[in-house]
Amino acid sequence: MKLKPILSRILETKSEEEYAGTLRMLWHSTQTDKADSKLYQRIVDKRFGGKEPEELIALMNQASDMDSFIELAMNANSPSEITISAQNTEWKVAKIDSTHLKMMLADEGNWSRAGVYHIQQISNQPYYADLKAWLKGTGNPDGKKY
Repeated sequence: MKLKPILSRILETKSEEEYAGTLRMLWHSTQTDKADSKLYQRIVDKRFGGKEPEELIALMNQASDMDSFIELAMNANSPSEITISAQNTEWKVAKIDSTHLKMMLADEGNWSRAGVYHIQQISNQPYYADLKAWLKGTGNPDGKKY
């Protein structure tokens, strides 16, 4: 799912913490017992240029709680699988969640042979920072060579 361009620009220009804060306010303005239409409208006007964030509302409806909504929204712009090259070897990488991934040689084609890693387990690799950002939804190293 791709977010509308206005939401993509917000994600690119704001820090991850600011964007998550906006998502928390958006969630509270619509989902809690104290739903606040004025707060919701202020968020839409200020953060989304007055345009209803339809994709975020759809994600909100899928989420069971605020944390799962924020994770869905933060990862909406990121592909779930990418390919990177490291040390002249091509790897397929798949996102599991915001801290876990699986990797396999690109020519294997069978995810059952993939290694599953917590992001910290690959902290000594040159692609660590890019993959960490990708898992958090703030980057896309697809096709990058290390």
